[in-house]
Amino acid sequence: MLNAREPGQRASIRALLALAISASALTVLSLAVGVGPLPIDAADGAWAELRDGGAGGSILAAVDTAGSLPVWAVAIVLIALLLARSGHRRAMELGLLSLLAEVATTILKLVVARPRPSGGPTLDLLVASGFPSGHVTRTAVLVGAMLVLVPWGARHPKLTIAAGVAAVAVMGLARVSGRAHYTSDVLGACLLAAAILATWQLVRSERAR
Repeated sequence: MLNAREPGQRASIRALLALAISASALTVLSLAVGVGPLPIDAADGAWAELRDGGAGGSILAAVDTAGSLPVWAVAIVLIALLLARSGHRRAMELGLLSLLAEVATTILKLVVARPRPSGGPTLDLLVASGFPSGHVTRTAVLVGAMLVLVPWGARHPKLTIAAGVAAVAVMGLARVSGRAHYTSDVLGACLLAAAILATWQLVRSERAR
């Protein structure tokens, strides 16, 4: 019986360790951004030049739009419907995980209340505060969910992770180049997503045990 529990115990320990590290780093970063832009934000002006016309700017603008809440909500519903074909629990977990990401991001935005970069968009914002990036949090959480809930992602973890890292990086670049966020907002979103996914994995591990 002890040997049967060991894999679950190790998974719980890894999830708990990941949660502690990501939550601690997120707390420190949340306090730091309250002072002002950080050294990692120094190149944000150069990234913004990528939006000044050209095919690259159009692609980044399209990525930016794809990460907006209305488009993202439709995408999550469609993915959940596909997952429901192999089990309603998978679809339910994706929905709850996505909702948790939105709630956690909104709460942290309101608590930190960091102003967004000057010259950025204002009409399409649900929350005026910029830390952390909601677009990036959504993307990173979806990547983590695909590794567990989507059979293809579970069978090809390395390829899924590589594609996921690229997707998160491009989404982060789109938000920074569009002057909607600082680079540190993107880093905060990655840490928040890591904490959410670690919490989810911890719950799954304990439930399996």
